[in-house]
Amino acid sequence: MRSSDLRKSILQYALEGKLVKQNLESESAEELYKKIQEEKKQLIKSGKLKKEKPLLDITEEEIPFQIPQNWKWVRLGDIVLFNPRNNIADDEFVSFVPMSYVPSNYNILNKYEKKRWRDLKKLVHFMHKDVLLAKITPCFENRKSCIANLFSDYGAGSTELYVFRCIIFLEKYLLAFFKSNYFILKSSLNMTGTAGHKRVPKNYVSNFLIPLPPLEEQERIVAK
Repeated sequence: MRSSDLRKSILQYALEGKLVKQNLESESAEELYKKIQEEKKQLIKSGKLKKEKPLLDITEEEIPFQIPQNWKWVRLGDIVLFNPRNNIADDEFVSFVPMSYVPSNYNILNKYEKKRWRDLKKLVHFMHKDVLLAKITPCFENRKSCIANLFSDYGAGSTELYVFRCIIFLEKYLLAFFKSNYFILKSSLNMTGTAGHKRVPKNYVSNFLIPLPPLEEQERIVAK
């Protein structure tokens, strides 16, 4: 088996809960999900997050494959901050990440340039350790995504990136999800726009189903 095929198989096993041994005594994904929702409520209350329109309930017909009983199917938009914004001084130096600096491999860090915020603030905003995902063809199909590696807390980059800030779950697990065949192949069929400029719609990504493991299991999956 080629290394690329092996990587895809491993990622799929991870999403199905088959990569590591289950520990049914650990905190369930349902409990983790409740903590994430409570954290989002506190962010809204403090003014750091705008109140969001509720996403649709998940139906049985949507479930693509079986997952362990202590996991939970959730919509991606329910467990992340999607495209958060920065509010910093114009003359502050931050990291600039163009699309060419976003890697396709799983464990390669992105490169960056140092620029003043005034020259970048009209681009897509992110912070250190946010997860970046290319939304345009062919970058999306080529699996251009990474955990933001910045020299300071703040950065900005290509407007063809989506940005996800994880709430009480692991960035490396989300990145593995974005690299998986399950996400890439299904999303590729739902891109919109003209040839050469097709993009994965924001609403589609926000509503995409992701299997959420308990936090302890996410750690063991990432380690494996």
